[in-house]
Amino acid sequence: MLAQVLNLHLGWLFTSVVGFFSIMVADIVWVLYIRWSSQGRPVKAGITSALLVFNGWIGLLVFLGNPWVAIPAEMAGAFVGTVIAIYVDRPEALQWLPWRKRSGPRHRPLPLEAPEQSEDAG
Repeated sequence: MLAQVLNLHLGWLFTSVVGFFSIMVADIVWVLYIRWSSQGRPVKAGITSALLVFNGWIGLLVFLGNPWVAIPAEMAGAFVGTVIAIYVDRPEALQWLPWRKRSGPRHRPLPLEAPEQSEDAG
């Protein structure tokens, strides 16, 4: 009985992890496919299109196995894959992330001293 319960929980965890990573990798590969197709690189675009089909089939098999687990896991994988792909392509686009170092101050610094006024003025 305990083995069946553990198998059920481990199967759920395994299904969600596989679904997450398959869609995350598919999303990153999709960005590469678009880039290399638009640059006119047929071999690289062909390899990435084959990887897209492979990852799509893995995602479909995970979905058919347990759709209630696969849907949220694959949605999270799509989000993370998009963020990673954009970060690799254009790191400056993700300045809103809290752990990103900003290149400059977030606000205009206050002056340390009041500006001196000349005695002529006034």
